[in-house]
Amino acid sequence: MFVQLLIGAAIITVTIALQAVVIGLIESVFYRLKPWLMKPPRITKMVIVLIGVVLVIMVGVSINTWLWAAVFLAVDALETLEEAVYFATVSFTSLGFGDITLGEKWRLLSSLAAANGLIIFGLSTAFLMEFIFELRTAQKEQAEKHYIGMLRKKMIRKQIRKQLKKHLNKDQQD
Repeated sequence: MFVQLLIGAAIITVTIALQAVVIGLIESVFYRLKPWLMKPPRITKMVIVLIGVVLVIMVGVSINTWLWAAVFLAVDALETLEEAVYFATVSFTSLGFGDITLGEKWRLLSSLAAANGLIIFGLSTAFLMEFIFELRTAQKEQAEKHYIGMLRKKMIRKQIRKQLKKHLNKDQQD
């Protein structure tokens, strides 16, 4: 049991670090793309970027699943790569169909994989929500600045016209 916990703790540490790197990369790209994302058409760009972010997150999740599959193969808990990847995916997503199970010697690893998957999906979902919130907030602020700027220009033009009329009327009276 101690060996399973040790292996599980090690792989959980690696998968969390990997997902943190994935999230960091996404954030880095986001800040580089931010000026482009603030320009119209904002919704279209948000959809494109959101699809990209989800796909990159899923690449991270897939790599994590394959790492678990590699562990199941390395400890001889499963016999084939297909079986290991399938079992890792089912465990990592907490589906637990039960059509493939680990022997008594390694079954604790499956629950650790499920707990790890729950943490990774939770972390990824929290990041995704934060990402969407930050993107939408930045886009709304940019739109407000744009419209306020347009409104100010319109008001300034109105003031200039008013002043011109006032001066023209004054000149005509003189």
